Amino acid sequence: MKLVLKYIFIFIITAFLSVSTCLADFSKGFDAYKAKDYKAALKEFMVSAKEKHRRAQFYLGVMHESGWGVAQNYSEAVKWYRKSAKQGDYWAQYNLGILYVQGKGVTQSYKEAFKWYGKAAKQGASRAQFSLALMYYRGEGVAQNDKEAVKWYRKAADQGNFSAQLHLGFMYANGKGVVQSYIKAHMYYNIAASQGTKNAKMHRNIIEQKMTDEQITKAQELARKWRVKR
Repeated sequence: MKLVLKYIFIFIITAFLSVSTCLADFSKGFDAYKAKDYKAALKEFMVSAKEKHRRAQFYLGVMHESGWGVAQNYSEAVKWYRKSAKQGDYWAQYNLGILYVQGKGVTQSYKEAFKWYGKAAKQGASRAQFSLALMYYRGEGVAQNDKEAVKWYRKAADQGNFSAQLHLGFMYANGKGVVQSYIKAHMYYNIAASQGTKNAKMHRNIIEQKMTDEQITKAQELARKWRVKR
């Protein structure tokens, strides 16, 4: 029994030291990455990535995609994004979705893009939620569905994604996936405009021509309450 406990103890200590070393390598790599010493970052990230450190794998994907510290190689970027994405890294999942949309390093596939955007979106990544909404709206990789588009636009908009706020305003203005409402449309255009989105300001001003003063006041109040809650 004592011998078994001894081996268990040794295993735990070995595993702990391995994890500690992996984290140290990643930390060195990340410091080098921030300092734009990409060759040093590549070296350290590679060590951590081989130990299945998902963030190191993600950054290796970024570096191969961008050509930082290494020759640009979309196939290699896909390889490392996929390793990280399979471990649940939502940024890797999102970036993998983008490459499938663009057909870089992989055969172009909206269906695969939709899959990876969906995984990231369900983890709360607002950019992925917005991209997923666009795919539902356009019917790319999935059956066209305005209600689902609105659902994901709303999730992204609630996190402050101004593109989603702008598109949600459009959906309300045109009654797509929701009951048509100039008040709600104005509200979302106003929220997006407050972040400096010029298109939102333009659409808000256009839609005001179709609204009464009372409706505009109500829309402005809804936008104010929305901001207070967040």
